[in-house]
Amino acid sequence: MNRILFHEMEAYFRGKYPELSLDPYSRAFCSQEGTELAHTFAQSYADYGQYLCLRARIYYEHVTTLLKSNSYDAVISLGTGFSLLTFYLSEYHSNIRFIDADDAILMKTRKNRMVPVQKLFGPQTLQVEQKIFDLEKVAKAKGEIQNFFPYKNPLFLMEGLSLFLNKKNLSWLFQSLQDYAKFTFIYDCFSQGSPALQKVRELMNQLSTAKNNDLFFAEGFDGNQIEAMEGKSLKIKEHSFLDLEKKYLQDSSFFQDRIDSFQIHFRVILKN
Repeated sequence: MNRILFHEMEAYFRGKYPELSLDPYSRAFCSQEGTELAHTFAQSYADYGQYLCLRARIYYEHVTTLLKSNSYDAVISLGTGFSLLTFYLSEYHSNIRFIDADDAILMKTRKNRMVPVQKLFGPQTLQVEQKIFDLEKVAKAKGEIQNFFPYKNPLFLMEGLSLFLNKKNLSWLFQSLQDYAKFTFIYDCFSQGSPALQKVRELMNQLSTAKNNDLFFAEGFDGNQIEAMEGKSLKIKEHSFLDLEKKYLQDSSFFQDRIDSFQIHFRVILKN
């Protein structure tokens, strides 16, 4: 099991429930193997696909609201995987730079599969930059994120990436972000001991072998760890999954009996 297959699975689910995810095109990234993985996940963990769609919807809605301020010069999707969020957004914001960033292997695969997907969008999306940025390697080398993304007021997105990052890498990221005079950062992470996170880990271990398993899953983070990493000088706005679920799901009872099992944080950090 590797990150490419995992992201294919995520893309499959976003495309399967477009009325929730607002993303009808991501399924074009999926191979047969990725589709089969999604089916296996759905059989063992029926709610996970809808959760991924809701997560995508939350990011789209929040970013759309933030962009109305018209003060950002760049939107950067870190660990973008096969997300098309920047493409959907760029169709309506021609004055902002949009960048998808991930490691070299993922970005090469993304580029090769992007040709048929690109045709589904308007010409404005041709300006979305595809950039190689391996967060783990840069963090290990103690690099500066500002050298890779030299913008005055960037909006960073990290949809789902915290699932694959350890505390050390996340701490580096938060510290490096504070070099900007202005920035906004939106991310999500599972709580420590989240039943949903444990279920995902168990399923991935069952589907993986020692030879092809290159996935690292974080253990989740408690509130004190998150606050310590982010820095107390920043303005933090946290949204509970339950509140967002009520806002975006037409069937408000969908997660009603299972909402506590996710234990997810959606956090918006601003420095201005």
